[in-house]
Amino acid sequence: QVRFVRAGGRVGYIDLAYPEAMVAIELDGWAEHGLRSAFDADRIRGNELVLAGWRLLRFTWSMTDDEICAAISAALARPV
Repeated sequence: QVRFVRAGGRVGYIDLAYPEAMVAIELDGWAEHGLRSAFDADRIRGNELVLAGWRLLRFTWSMTDDEICAAISAALARPV
């Protein structure tokens, strides 16, 4: 996990990140979002990342490695 400063100075964590490219990667699973409050909190945190200039990619455990790698490669190829 990668630490980042959220709005109001709070600390948040990104599952994986390429900080130099401002690419944040989140792996979403049903277990982590079993409660509505957890789902909502994750969306708030994701919006904070985007508003802070991060490019946010979200993946699920059912996605293939090829799909994930292609999306990450495309994001890293774009200028910051």
